[in-house]
Amino acid sequence: MSNVTKRGGVPPIVVVLVVVAFLISAALVSWYIISIHSKASKQPLIVLEPGVYADGQTVFFTLRNDGTETADLTSVYVRVAGAGEALASCEITNLQPGQSTRCSATLTSAPTDGSEGVIRTPYVNLKFIVDVLQSG
Repeated sequence: MSNVTKRGGVPPIVVVLVVVAFLISAALVSWYIISIHSKASKQPLIVLEPGVYADGQTVFFTLRNDGTETADLTSVYVRVAGAGEALASCEITNLQPGQSTRCSATLTSAPTDGSEGVIRTPYVNLKFIVDVLQSG
């Protein structure tokens, strides 16, 4: 008869190895979750504030950085259905967390009221509907 069968238990070394393996795997999973969360939370979060207005061929809008890192806004593009696409210029090109900036882009033609559009930033694409300013 073997020693394990006679005593009815598992050898202590096996118990120790199982506990060590469990602790190592728990540490690896914890490290992975923390590193993913840390990377995900250290990014700019660009938000389009309400109101995208057009005056002739020029579209005006405001972007806000709700993230935790600075946002580079040197390559922001605006596309409006039926009016074309253009590179936007923003008052602040390095937007700090919590800051807002006004931007504008001059399209190839004037958009119509209610036209759909997209603002493309390096971080996110933001959909909008244009409100055309009426003169008079």
